Amino acid sequence: MKGEVRILRPLNCILAGCVVIIAAFIVLPVSEIMDVWLSIALAAIAAGLISGAGMAINDYVDIDTDAIIHPERPLPSGSITKEAVLKLSVSLFLVSLILTAYVNLICFGIALLVIVLEVGYALYLHKSLLGKNIIVSFAVALAFIFGGSVVGKVWARELWILAILTFVANVAREIIKDVEDIAGDQYTTRKTFPMVFGIKWSNWYASLLLGLVIALSPVPFLLDIVGTAYLPLCIVTDIILLYSILRIRKPTLAQKNIRYAMMVALGAFFAGAVL
Repeated sequence: MKGEVRILRPLNCILAGCVVIIAAFIVLPVSEIMDVWLSIALAAIAAGLISGAGMAINDYVDIDTDAIIHPERPLPSGSITKEAVLKLSVSLFLVSLILTAYVNLICFGIALLVIVLEVGYALYLHKSLLGKNIIVSFAVALAFIFGGSVVGKVWARELWILAILTFVANVAREIIKDVEDIAGDQYTTRKTFPMVFGIKWSNWYASLLLGLVIALSPVPFLLDIVGTAYLPLCIVTDIILLYSILRIRKPTLAQKNIRYAMMVALGAFFAGAVL
């Protein structure tokens, strides 16, 4: 796979687009989806492009750390240049804004906000204690609200609940990723959560957040936001998250499992909304 493609994390781009589509299905009856399918498609593509561009600009900033911990990644391995990464990111950001401009003003505004946050993080906040964890997780959670904005449901209660659950789970994953990268981060000026508070407290805090997500996972069903089809995949998600907590001392395994859990959770939300 070429460096230009790898640096975008194609799977993450697809997942971002899927979140937008699922959000639309959650707040809009299936019978009405076809009336706005083009807007949903444009927003889903834009979300994927923003995700990819954000990943690329993040790798641009993290090149020194990645050279130590992840030398196989596109930038440290030399499969793409720093100049090419910047051009690619700017191009994708601009295309995504053009696409959302065809949808509606709120959709455009949210896209612009996420882009500003991602660029601001890359330039100014990546060295802060929880800057990365909060900004990245906030951008991921906003995908649900972004999807709702496409169909005029930006304040839908169900989407905000899902966004909060996603935010909490992703903050935990980001902290665990910082634990994974601590060997490389110590050679930079960055001050991550594990570097300040230590690996033990970082694992404890991430476990607490994951436990909170598990405890709150029935809420969408209890509030009648999703149907009974949500429950089986919700249980699978909780089992994966629980396993992640139990294997928290192996950060690479734990953070990957959290990612898988979030993918299963997407399926749970979709099943609960459509079936």
